[in-house]
Amino acid sequence: MSDFWRVAREWNGETCFIVASGPSVASQDLTPLKGARVIAINSSWARVPFADLLFFGDARWFEQYGKAAAAGFAGRLATVASTVVHPRVLHLRRCIAPGIATSPDTVMIRRTSTTAAINLAVHLGVAGVVLIGVDNAVDPQGRSHHHAPHPWDLRHGWQEEQRADLESLVLPLRGRGVHVDNASPQSGLPWWPKISLPEAIANDALLRARHVGARG
Repeated sequence: MSDFWRVAREWNGETCFIVASGPSVASQDLTPLKGARVIAINSSWARVPFADLLFFGDARWFEQYGKAAAAGFAGRLATVASTVVHPRVLHLRRCIAPGIATSPDTVMIRRTSTTAAINLAVHLGVAGVVLIGVDNAVDPQGRSHHHAPHPWDLRHGWQEEQRADLESLVLPLRGRGVHVDNASPQSGLPWWPKISLPEAIANDALLRARHVGARG
């Protein structure tokens, strides 16, 4: 793969909502996110078909679900999976070093696509990120995802590995002045303040109004 997407700062100073696959998504109404900046991860696009971007990190996912996603999702699709060939899919380089990849054609991803989605949001120039469905846990019913299970098994130790990758972003994000809120009610991740989704949406609406007022 020689033609990589060099991400521009299209969302400079804005807030991005990242919708991951954790089971807490099932209990949240995401329709008020219409009009906001949204990145969906993997099969979560079906909950937010109006999202700006769909990121997937695994060729297996595209082989299983890509046809439906390409037909039903109108936004941009992006991946680090070099074996995926599709006219609608943008390709990024993969970095496995912990932290934030700085080159605009590269995102950090090892054990969770959430790190890549956050890195992508940073490249897009956001000042804030709101995480949805970043639970890093199973719910009381034993579910690890809000959607039907994938036809492949979860990797042993996935929670610890994903947690370590997410923690590696904490200081780099802080150093870039990117504020992160966690609107995943079941999440036990300690680094980012918890917020309700309605409050996060209200904060984003206020920020957008201020930007419009400043331009006016």
